[in-house]
Amino acid sequence: MIFGLGTDVIQISRIQQSLERYGEHVATRILSNPELSAFRILSPGRQTEFVAGRFAAKEAIAKAVGCGLARLKMSSVDISVGDRGLSVTWLNEMPVGVQKDDQILVSISHSEDTAFAVAIWSRES
Repeated sequence: MIFGLGTDVIQISRIQQSLERYGEHVATRILSNPELSAFRILSPGRQTEFVAGRFAAKEAIAKAVGCGLARLKMSSVDISVGDRGLSVTWLNEMPVGVQKDDQILVSISHSEDTAFAVAIWSRES
């Protein structure tokens, strides 16, 4: 059963400007520790795209579970690439209402100037 759906789109240039102004501090606010490790080995252009995609995905997750970014610490959500696509792991406590066996499905897409993500919160009935 689907409990929530969220989407987000962001201009990659906004993330680029933030990275230029504040450096890696921006990435540490958005990325989990495993994501930071992946970020650090990317080329600068790819780093910007990576952070923008993760930002959009985490915003979409926050919308799907109904907590908003005010109550979701982005760095406590890890999005990793697995055998079946992207996988979401909560590194700290989950938002209210989300249960341990619930699934958060997420997809990220990029164009030259935007990153887009969709997230679905589901539970087996």
